Amino acid sequence: AANYLPFAKILANSFLKFHPESKFYLLLVDGDVPGISIGLAPEIRIIKPSDLDLEPEVFMRMAIYYDVTELSTALKPLGLKYLLDTGSDIAIYLDPDIEVFSKLIEIPQHLEAANIALTPHTLHGIPRDGLSPSDYDIMSSGIFNLGFIAVKNSPQTYEFLTWWNERLTYDCISDVENNLFTDQRWIDFVPSYYSFSVLREYGYNVAYWNLHEREITKQDSEYYINSSPLRFFHFSGFSPNKPWILSKHVADKPRVVISSNSCLKEL
Repeated sequence: AANYLPFAKILANSFLKFHPESKFYLLLVDGDVPGISIGLAPEIRIIKPSDLDLEPEVFMRMAIYYDVTELSTALKPLGLKYLLDTGSDIAIYLDPDIEVFSKLIEIPQHLEAANIALTPHTLHGIPRDGLSPSDYDIMSSGIFNLGFIAVKNSPQTYEFLTWWNERLTYDCISDVENNLFTDQRWIDFVPSYYSFSVLREYGYNVAYWNLHEREITKQDSEYYINSSPLRFFHFSGFSPNKPWILSKHVADKPRVVISSNSCLKEL
């Protein structure tokens, strides 16, 4: 949405820096609203809800029914479908609060034998130390973090996107008590239904929920995570207005704080 355009600009510029041969699309959920000033570089292609395979009346119902976060996440499947429909062999979704730090070379490798690539919140057990996030936090939000998903152009991918879209049209609400957390809990079904691959590389989707298992170091100007190159960092819950807090989602009892690591503070 327009309120996240400054974040999206950083994401787009960082992605294109390492992938100049790729196309970058920004799906702006309020892009059809008159008076929205975008001000992005011409190589960042803007798509709007009216460009998607979505009936205008259905979109209006969604816009009334959902808040801005729910609406934005509900459009992911149709955004990915748009990219495949326009000829992309691989389509990647990234949240706007992500910054890319090196070339995402592992994604095509993972999609050679699978149709979907995902990143779990954590790769190891979470300490039972009373700090956040806990096992229960992860279970309530979903095993996989949908700030990232990659798909390849295949019949099964279209089947998956149709299935996901059907559920997100009106069941993309944040209602943890009823086992819903926007788009994420639905993806827990993917291992049972579709051909998928888990990116277990430490440099992917680094965020507050897995920093306890990932040491950040720096060599020259390059960041490394457990000796692997940092691919992208997910600044989930970070606010420039409170730069001393790693994430608003774990502000009360965080397991990791910004001051704990000079490289983290730099990032």
